[in-house]
Amino acid sequence: MKTYRVLFGIAACIFAGSALAQTELIEDMHVVTNCAGEVHRLCAGVEPGEGRIKACIKEKLGEIKPACFESIIGAIIASRKAPEIKLKPGPIQGLEVHLADARDYAYCEIAPIVGTPSMAVAQFYNTSGTSGAGGGCPPDAFAAVNEKALSEKLAAAATYMNPTPQTARRHWVMDEFSIYVIGETVNFDGVKATWMASMTPKDMLSGLSGGPYDGKVIHRRSKYLYKAGSTVFLMRTADTKVYVMQSYATEVDRELTFDKLPGLGSKLKLPAGWTFEAKKLNRDLTVDPRNADGVAHIVRDELHNVYEGCGFDQACNYVP
Repeated sequence: MKTYRVLFGIAACIFAGSALAQTELIEDMHVVTNCAGEVHRLCAGVEPGEGRIKACIKEKLGEIKPACFESIIGAIIASRKAPEIKLKPGPIQGLEVHLADARDYAYCEIAPIVGTPSMAVAQFYNTSGTSGAGGGCPPDAFAAVNEKALSEKLAAAATYMNPTPQTARRHWVMDEFSIYVIGETVNFDGVKATWMASMTPKDMLSGLSGGPYDGKVIHRRSKYLYKAGSTVFLMRTADTKVYVMQSYATEVDRELTFDKLPGLGSKLKLPAGWTFEAKKLNRDLTVDPRNADGVAHIVRDELHNVYEGCGFDQACNYVP
């Protein structure tokens, strides 16, 4: 769930929001103490005015010291009123999600940063497997959710909507998948989503460094199945590792569809020695991080499509 796009988006929501201009945030002593030097360090020579400082900070989110980032989040949460929508994030024993027909299944994520000023956490809620009114990421309802208004209802520092823009779509590519650690299902202003993961501000900043094709390690309890006879979309690295596409998005290429994925390689600016390939499987491929102590190797391309690695450990039953 935790793709680079989500990581950047959460932080961008915080730094781009009007909350930075609020007097109580600017005067918060933790923010003053922990962030005063960051603007000078990261944006020396940038002329103030017309949003230039804000743009500079957004561009260099991955370089911001955790203490500053956490102080800003804490100050925003401290300024919030009691939540109208009360979340109870975390795993619930015995619950899991299984999608038997996941290929080209559209989903979205809602990730509010909630907690206390000294202990804020991004909580990831995913629509996969939800049903009924508001289930399955209804496009009109998701597009209509107002992030700022929802954040106020949740008493959240910010709430990231994935995909962004909210009129875009994100789709799974595997045939089946199971998520073994899930929690409550919440109706977020007409969109039902289930808790599936969390991330601290420090971990968020760590994930912000790098860009497309820079691999990251996350931890999760899931299993993806690509069936024999199905076509998978692979990126092969110069050192013989293979990344299998797990999801594609229309955030950048609004015309991208599942049927166009075999020709995706012509649109990508792959690193030297990398290749893109559409391959029909002659046997089932499973990607199960539980076989590698929960470790998943993730990378994204410049179109925000996400891939999981094989050949790093025992997560994949073979390297396709």
